[in-house]
Amino acid sequence: MKNDGRKGFSIDGCCPVTFEFSWDLYSRQHSGGLISGCFSKQDSTVDCDASAYLIRNNDGKKTVTEEVTYDHPTACGGAVRHRGDNIESENRTNTEKIEVNFAGVSAEIDEIIFTLDLFKSKQKQLGLGKFERIYVNLYKSEGDELLQSFSVSGVGGKAIRAGMLKRRGDQWEYIPHPENLKGALSRDDLRAQLIQE
Repeated sequence: MKNDGRKGFSIDGCCPVTFEFSWDLYSRQHSGGLISGCFSKQDSTVDCDASAYLIRNNDGKKTVTEEVTYDHPTACGGAVRHRGDNIESENRTNTEKIEVNFAGVSAEIDEIIFTLDLFKSKQKQLGLGKFERIYVNLYKSEGDELLQSFSVSGVGGKAIRAGMLKRRGDQWEYIPHPENLKGALSRDDLRAQLIQE
């Protein structure tokens, strides 16, 4: 059953899920001022990247054990998988997906944190808070049943936390909590902030 809004809920550890992240790109005719100046006359696309960070919590000390990104697409032997760096210049909405098969996630992993970033973007003045809208959808991987969908706008600089999975025994709790990762200008900055929380 679809869970609307940003309320957390439990997910059966036997049920693989897919996180879908998409964002609306500004069209030239609708962007003005600073945003308009960020794009060339020929291109209004933005390369935003979805990632997943697998975190171990050892008596309150957190460490990133593995990460899944466009250039490092798998972790835990493929249990967490990035479906590719997707850029569709003909469509103002771009989409990236990350699949999680809980059965294959190492027992030492306590959290999986999902982020979106603009670290590759050539538009230095552009932040995620300037996007028209960012969408986060969660599906069952088998059957594509939509479990939750929400959108956010006006949040973020170069990186945001888009949500988190937290291990609760044999189940996982999904916590949809969009949050600006202030001052994060690189993956190193991002990792440092995630383990401080």
